[in-house]
Amino acid sequence: MKKLIFIFISILFMLMIQSCRTYSFYRDIPPQMSAVDFSKGKWILGNISVDLDYRDEITKLAFEDFSKHLQNRLINVNNDRTLLLPAVVPFYLDKSKILDLKKGTNCDYFINIKCENERNNGNQFDTYEKTYYKKQLTLAKVSIEIYDLNLGTIVFYQGISSFYDENIGLSYNPARTLIFGCYGKLIDDINKKSIFHR
Repeated sequence: MKKLIFIFISILFMLMIQSCRTYSFYRDIPPQMSAVDFSKGKWILGNISVDLDYRDEITKLAFEDFSKHLQNRLINVNNDRTLLLPAVVPFYLDKSKILDLKKGTNCDYFINIKCENERNNGNQFDTYEKTYYKKQLTLAKVSIEIYDLNLGTIVFYQGISSFYDENIGLSYNPARTLIFGCYGKLIDDINKKSIFHR
């Protein structure tokens, strides 16, 4: 009997913990863009715009993820001091700025990643339908933009936003969980939809 009660309490406890993990993800709806063609060209991963607490970890992860498809055709901006680039490349560049990146890097494609997070301030996060006024939330958004430096165009954009309800959650570091969760979903999308060298 004691064993049955113990098993019942264990299952109940596990269900309670799982229900407390209130992470919600929302995909941005980008303009219609084709799959990314990773099969050719020289690529560069720019400095990732993210809190210092996560910068080294997410930079290493992004470099490893994109290197799987690009091997020795991917440069990490942090490892090449000869490149003429701003510390952080902003999003939504116009054609002339993208062509400037070509001059400063002599690469064909530029990967730009931006990670945002904040607590209980949903001004930049439209998808939450004003739930942030009622709840204590941790918010995050990760976006990836890829530029074709030869054509001066954006060839890929996708962003995923997420929030975590701190009132009923038990996460030790929800901001990190959200950022890496959003990033993982973006990489899964890229891996499913893109063209790779065979």
